[in-house]
Amino acid sequence: AAVVRDAVLAHVRAHGELIGIDVEQLGDVSAAQVTPDLWQVSIPQRYRGVPVRFGRVAATISHGNLVGVGTEAWGNVTLPDVEPVVSPEQAVEAGFAHVEGRSSEDEVVREPSLEIVPLAPPEHQAGERFAGPVGRGYGHRLVWTFVFQRSPEQAHWEVMVDARSGQVMALQDTNHYAQRQIRGGVYPVTNTGV
Repeated sequence: AAVVRDAVLAHVRAHGELIGIDVEQLGDVSAAQVTPDLWQVSIPQRYRGVPVRFGRVAATISHGNLVGVGTEAWGNVTLPDVEPVVSPEQAVEAGFAHVEGRSSEDEVVREPSLEIVPLAPPEHQAGERFAGPVGRGYGHRLVWTFVFQRSPEQAHWEVMVDARSGQVMALQDTNHYAQRQIRGGVYPVTNTGV
């Protein structure tokens, strides 16, 4: 794994300009062997030590050859500062104020963490369509995020608070719900049934 990590990192660093990334924003590399001949590599994006949500470089190595490399939700972060003005405690207060106050049934299940989130820059939008220059599809905001559960609900509410202004930017249930019965079979060795 270490050899694969180092090789992919060296390749990405050497070709960062071609890929369109600032190599100073590369985080810790992880490499996973899927089969004896297949490796998946992921390099998350970090900016000045702060993780960038969804941003990463992904690579696939098959039989010792790099067969795919690209980015996911990567936009080079250009924030002038990553020091929050709002404290994590103030972010929690703002989040609960947004949902009409904290109740005795509320439990914070993930403490506030600082991160950078991508967003569509409004100045480059034409309705739902992107209308800006190539390479400018993502803007970024510094935010505090935390998750709480309000019993007896099952929902896990993630609250995103701008770490500079204290404005609540998002409130969403992070659970994935499914109410279906699935029937089928499994081929334990091959897809031919043999």
